[in-house]
Amino acid sequence: MGCRYRPDQIPNDISVIGEKTHKIYDEKLFPEEMGNISIYTEMGRFMLATYDALITKVNHEKHIYKEYIGVDSRAENPMRLAIY
Repeated sequence: MGCRYRPDQIPNDISVIGEKTHKIYDEKLFPEEMGNISIYTEMGRFMLATYDALITKVNHEKHIYKEYIGVDSRAENPMRLAIY
C-alpha cells in the first residue's frame, strides 16, 4: 500500500483499498466456495511510516559469527520485526 513520503503526495485511502479488496474477495472466492478464507496483511509502511523513532531497551547480546542484539520490543511496538 505504501505511504506518503512527501507533503505534496496524496495519501492512500485505506477504506477505499479495503472496499476494493472486499469486492475482489467476494467476486473470486465465493463462487469457488472459498468464502471462509481469511486475508491478513503485515503491518507496513502505510501504518507505521509516520513514526520517527522506536525507543527500546537492550536485553542481551550474542557474539558469534554475527552480532545479535535482543531488545524488549516486538513487531507491534511499532516497527516490523525484519527491520530490527
